[in-house]
Amino acid sequence: MAAKFEPIDPSKFAHSTLRLANAVDSRITSIHSDIVPLQPEGGQTSGTPREPLFAILIPPKIFEHVKQQNAKAPAQWIRKKVKLSILWAAGGNSIEIFELRHFFKDTNDTALISIEGFEEKGPSGKEPKNVGYHKKYLKLLLDKLKADHTVDFSMLDFTYSFLSGFSTGYGGMAQTVNNDFIPLEDIERYIFYDCLYRADTPPLPKGEKAPKPLPQEDNTGADEVDGAHGNSAFNSRRAIIRIQKAQDARRTTKLAEQQQIEKEKKDIENLPDSPDKVNKLKAVNEKLDAKIKEVAGANSLKVKSIAYTVTTAGSPKYKTVNATKYAYTVYVDILIDLRKDPETVALFNLTAARSLKALKDGGDITDIDIPSGFLQLITTLPARGDIASGTATKTGTRKTIVEWGQSHQGSVHWANASSQLNAAIALINRKPIFYPGYLGGNSGGLLHLGCLLEFAGEYLL
Repeated sequence: MAAKFEPIDPSKFAHSTLRLANAVDSRITSIHSDIVPLQPEGGQTSGTPREPLFAILIPPKIFEHVKQQNAKAPAQWIRKKVKLSILWAAGGNSIEIFELRHFFKDTNDTALISIEGFEEKGPSGKEPKNVGYHKKYLKLLLDKLKADHTVDFSMLDFTYSFLSGFSTGYGGMAQTVNNDFIPLEDIERYIFYDCLYRADTPPLPKGEKAPKPLPQEDNTGADEVDGAHGNSAFNSRRAIIRIQKAQDARRTTKLAEQQQIEKEKKDIENLPDSPDKVNKLKAVNEKLDAKIKEVAGANSLKVKSIAYTVTTAGSPKYKTVNATKYAYTVYVDILIDLRKDPETVALFNLTAARSLKALKDGGDITDIDIPSGFLQLITTLPARGDIASGTATKTGTRKTIVEWGQSHQGSVHWANASSQLNAAIALINRKPIFYPGYLGGNSGGLLHLGCLLEFAGEYLL
C-alpha cells in the first residue's frame, strides 16, 4: 500500500494480519458461539458472526534483531524484551489506515497490535460491539509473522504495556481487562482516543457490584444506553480499578518475597562462621539484591489513565450540569481536552490540510481543486509528531496544536480555511482516505480521526 502521509519503507517492518474466526480459550468459547471473543460476563452476544481483523507490527530495529538471531543456532540467540501496545479501533487495519508505522519507525522496544472494531444495529441505533483480545492470540500472530517473513520471532519476550481504544474500541479494551484475558501487572497506560465512555454495558457478572462514581464523574446525561447510568456496569472504571488492584497485589507479593529473603539472610548470619556460611551469604545477598530491584520496579509502575477528548459525540460533555466542573464521563489521570476552540479549529484545519495534501500527492486532486486557505496551509504542513496535543506532551521546540494555530491566526489563508470547511470535506470525501463513506458532511468526523492521526506518537508507545 502506497504511503499517504509520509514516505515510509514497509519492507523494514514485519507486519502480518489474521482474521480470528474462532476463540482459542475455553473461557471464551463457553460464553460465545460466534467468533467475537468477548461481550462477556453478564452479557450475551447477538447479531451476525464476524471475523475481526488482528494485525501485528514489529518495528525495524526489533525486526533487525530478530533477523540477526535467526542467522545463529537457537542456543546462541540473544533474547530481547519488547513492550506490546494494543489498539482497539474501528473497521479495517488501523496500522495501514492511520499509517502508524510512522510513529514506530525508530522505537527499539515496542511492538503494536491493532484490533478491528465494528458496529451493529441495536435498540439505540448503531451500537459498538466488544471485540476482545486473549493472550493466546499472540502466538497465533507470531506464527503468522513467521510464515509471512520466514524468520522465527520466539526470542522476543513480550509484556503487555499500553492499552488504547479509539472510536468503538473502548468496550473491547475494557472487557479484555475485566475478563482477565491478559496479564495486567505491567500495564503502564490505559488510553481513550475520543471514546471516553463509562461503558454501561454489558451487565456486571452475577454477584459483582458496580464501582461508585468518583466525584468528578457524578453527573447525569446520555451515555449509550442508560441516560442516568442507574444500571451501568461502569466497565471502563472497572477496568482501570482492576489494573490498579493487580499492580497493588504484585507490590504486596514482591515485598513479602523480599522480607522472606531478608529472614533467610538473618538465619544464615546467625550460623557459626565457616566457608559454607560465606558461600550462603553471597548467594542470599545476590538473591536479595535482585528482589530489591523487583520491588522497586513494582513500586514505580502505576497505570496512568489518559484521554484525548475531541468531539462531544466521542467524549460526551454533559449539558445537564456544570460542564467545567464535570467534564468527565470517566475520570482520568491525564485529560487532553480538544473539544473547545481554539483547539478544535486548529485540529480541524491541520487534519483537513493533511488529508488534502495526501489526495494531491496521490494525484486525486490538483491545486486548482483545493480551497485557497488550505492550499496555503499545505505548503507549510508540519510532519506528524511535530505538533503536540498540549503543554503536557510538548517537548523541545515542538509547537502545541494551539500554538500552531496561533502562528497562522490573523492571516488571510487561516480565515479562508475556516470559512471553507464544507468545501474541504467534500474534496476529502471524493476519495475517502480513511473509511469509505465515513465523513459525510460532518466536520466532527474529521476531528475524531485527527486525534489518532496526529497524536498517536505521544502515548501509544
